[in-house]
Amino acid sequence: MNTFHLFFLLTTLLAVLWFGLLILEKGYVLSLARPYTGTSTPRQSLLGIITEVGLHRKLFRDRYSGAAHFVIFWGFLALTINTFWFLWQGLWFSHAPQPQWLGVWLTPLNDLAVPLVVFAALMAFIKRYLLKTQRLRRNWDAGIILGLIVLIVLTDLFREAWNLGNHRIGGYAPIGTWIEYHVMGSFVHSSEVGLWLGGIKLVAELGFLVYLPYSKHFHLIVAPFNVWLKASEPSGIVAPIDFTTEDADHYGLSTVRDMTWKDMLDPYSCVQCGRCDDVCPAHQTGKSLSPMQLMIDLRHHLDQVTRQRASNDASPDIPPLAKTTLAGPVIHTDAIWDCTTCGACVQVCPVDNNHLTKIIPLRQDLVLTQSSMPEEVTRAVRAMEGGSGNPWGLNDEGRHTFAEEAGVKDVSRGEVSAVLYWVGCAASIDPRARQAAIRTVQLIRDAGVDIGVMGSQERCTGDPARRMGQEYLFQNMATHNIDALNAAGITTIVTSCPHGFNTFVNEYPQLGGHFEVYHHSQFLQKLLTKGKLQGKTSHQPGSATYHDPCYLGRHNGIYEAPRDIITGTGMILKEMPRHHENGFCCGAGGGRMWMEERSGTRINRNRSREALDVGADQLVTGCPYCLMMLTDGVAEESGELPVQDLSALLEPTTT
Repeated sequence: MNTFHLFFLLTTLLAVLWFGLLILEKGYVLSLARPYTGTSTPRQSLLGIITEVGLHRKLFRDRYSGAAHFVIFWGFLALTINTFWFLWQGLWFSHAPQPQWLGVWLTPLNDLAVPLVVFAALMAFIKRYLLKTQRLRRNWDAGIILGLIVLIVLTDLFREAWNLGNHRIGGYAPIGTWIEYHVMGSFVHSSEVGLWLGGIKLVAELGFLVYLPYSKHFHLIVAPFNVWLKASEPSGIVAPIDFTTEDADHYGLSTVRDMTWKDMLDPYSCVQCGRCDDVCPAHQTGKSLSPMQLMIDLRHHLDQVTRQRASNDASPDIPPLAKTTLAGPVIHTDAIWDCTTCGACVQVCPVDNNHLTKIIPLRQDLVLTQSSMPEEVTRAVRAMEGGSGNPWGLNDEGRHTFAEEAGVKDVSRGEVSAVLYWVGCAASIDPRARQAAIRTVQLIRDAGVDIGVMGSQERCTGDPARRMGQEYLFQNMATHNIDALNAAGITTIVTSCPHGFNTFVNEYPQLGGHFEVYHHSQFLQKLLTKGKLQGKTSHQPGSATYHDPCYLGRHNGIYEAPRDIITGTGMILKEMPRHHENGFCCGAGGGRMWMEERSGTRINRNRSREALDVGADQLVTGCPYCLMMLTDGVAEESGELPVQDLSALLEPTTT
C-alpha cells in the first residue's frame, strides 16, 4: 500500500461516514413525522419517476433550463459508471487496465458526456448569474455545486487522456485523444500527473457527496422518493380532521410532529427553482406569500430541530424546537392568508411538492387552535354559522325563490326531478351570478331534461369554510347537505360553481356523499353536441377569450368542455397568454373572495388586463366567483369588455 492508496482509503471512509451521519440526522426528523398513507398505486408512482425524474416533464416547460438540467442530470449519471470503476480500483489498490469490453462503450460515453455537461453547466451559470433570471436566487450554494460538477467531469476527461496515453483504456475517444496529444503532451506519461488527477477527482467527488446534505441539492437524493409518494387524487382535496379524538389539544398543522413523511420530504426536495413563485397569483401581485420561501423556511426549521437534538444527545426528550408552533414564528401569518389555493405552485413544481397540504392545515391551526384569523375571515365564518348559512351573511331568500323564478321543480316542496341543479351561494345573492344560473337551468330544462333545485333545503357546500381552515364547520355543513340530498333521492347533480363541483366530486365522498356530478360546462357541452342546444342567433359570431377557473381546470382537469362550447357556437377562441393548466387565478379562491387585498396589485385587475390585451369581443368564464371578480376587474381597468358566463352563448334549438 503506497501513500496515495492510504490517502484514497482514509478519505473515502471519512467521507462516507460523514455522509452517513448526516443522513441519519435527517432521518431523525422523519421519525417525528406522522405516517403517510399515499394514494398512488405502484404503477402511478413508477410512471411519475419516469416522467418527472427521468424525462424532466415539468422542467421542460422552460426549455432552456429543462435542456440544461436534463443534460447535467443524465450526463453526470452516465459518468458515475466511470466513477464506480475509479473507486473500485482505488479501494482494492488495483492497477489493472480497464477490461476491453468495458472500454468499448464506456470510453466514448465519457468522451461525449463531459463536454455536454460542461456546456450545460455553463448554460445554467449564464442564466443564474449573468442573465439574472428573476425566479433564481444567486447565492454560493448553486455556484459551489456547479463548480464541483465542472471540476469532477473535467478531471474525468483529463484522466481519460492520461489513461489513453498509458494504454490503460481502449475505445473511441476523439476529444480525449486530442487532449492527450495537444494539451498534456509529454506530461501524459508522468505517474505523478496520474496521481494528482486521481486525487483531485477523489476530493471533488467526495466533497460533492458530503456537501449535498447541507445544500438545496439534497433534492438529488430526496426528490425521487417525493415523486414516488405523490398523491394520485386532485390537488384541490383537503384531508379531513377526525374530531372524535377526545384528547386532541390542537388541530391542523401546529408543529413539525403534525407533518407526515411527505410533508417533510417536500421542503428537502425543494430545488429553489422559483417556478412556484413565477405562477403564484399572490406573489406575482406583490403579496407576502412566496411558495418557495415557505418551503425554505420549513427546511431551515427542520434543520434547526436536527441540530438542537444533535447538541443534546443525552436527553431522550423531543427538542423544544420540535414543539414550536409553525404558524407565526416559522411561517408568517400574512403569507398563510395570502394564498388563493389555486394550485398553480403544486402543478408546476418539478419535484411534486404540495404547498397546499401545508397552507390549509396551517390555517386550521390558526382558526381552530389559536383562534387567530383576519377580521374578514371571522365575519365570513360567523355568517356561515348563522342563519344565512352563506359567507356573505346576506339574506338567503334567493335559494327559496329560485325554482319559481327559473320555472323548474323545487325538491323542498316534494317535487321529484331526475337531475338536480345546485344553485350555490353566489347565484342566490349576486345578480350577475344569478342571471347566469337561471339561464343555465332554463337551457337544460328546454333541452328536455327533468331538472329541479333543492330550494329551502340547500345550504352552502362548505368550501369557503374548509379553505379558511374552519374544518369543523365544513363537516357540519357537508353532513347537512349530504343528508338532505340522500333523503330527496338525488343521484345526479349539475352545478355552475367549480368550488362546489370540486367539493361534491372530491370531498363529500370523505363523509359518505356519493353523487354523479357535472359542471354546467360539461352538461351544456353534451346537450350542444346532441343538437339540443345551439349558439345564440341574436348576434354575429365574433371572438371570445376564455378564463380557466382554477377549481375547474387545474384542480379537476376540465379544460376542453368550455372551449368546445365557445367554438361550437361559431365563435373564434383567442387564448390569453396564460391558459389551460397555466391559467392565472381571478383572486377569489381559498376564501379570498371575502378578504381584502391590502398589498400589491389586485389579482383580478392583473388577470382582467391580460384579457383586455387579447383583443377579443368578450371574456367568457365558467365560474360565478370569476364572473364577479373579472367584471369588477375589467371596470377597474377602465375596459369595456363584456364578461359572460358560458350559458350566455347558448339558446335552445328551434324545432
